[in-house]
Amino acid sequence: MRAPRRSWKGPVFKTIRAGDADGCVSIGPFRDLSETSQAIASLRAAGHVPEQRLAEGQVWVGHWVFLPAFESRSAARRVLKALKERSVAESYIVPSGDERNAISLGVFAERERALRRAAQITALGYAPKIADRHRSGAVYWVDTEIGPAGQLSADDFEPIPGRILRLEVETCPPSEAQIAASESG
Repeated sequence: MRAPRRSWKGPVFKTIRAGDADGCVSIGPFRDLSETSQAIASLRAAGHVPEQRLAEGQVWVGHWVFLPAFESRSAARRVLKALKERSVAESYIVPSGDERNAISLGVFAERERALRRAAQITALGYAPKIADRHRSGAVYWVDTEIGPAGQLSADDFEPIPGRILRLEVETCPPSEAQIAASESG
């Protein structure tokens, strides 16, 4: 059975010490191989022995600023035209899905930038919303052991200094050897 997920976002991450986890922790999900490789290099430099793992899942992309779905495509077009006439660039009508006919106003890694964009749109007389944006697909995890006297801190795996990533730290999934042992026992 998997331990419950523990999520730490950016600088809020706390140090994990031996005994906080079952000896192995998974860090991720990372969006791409480049971020994963940087985290692995940082972990190795801190004395850990990390292993990369590929899985299906969701990864946080950023703070999405948008105007909620309009009743029709033509209503959304009218608002989009008015926004563009007022120099609101990089906006578009969401073509399908749950947010069909919403107007996307941007996805921002930093919350402050999303809040500034929302304030800009509010000043124009609209009521924008901000929501977390995720993408589904292949994601990368890094598994590493924490020895009996060891610990793991955010500094050990910061993939891109100064960039805020939303990473989760959870107990590693069972290895093939552990699965085989539990099935034969």
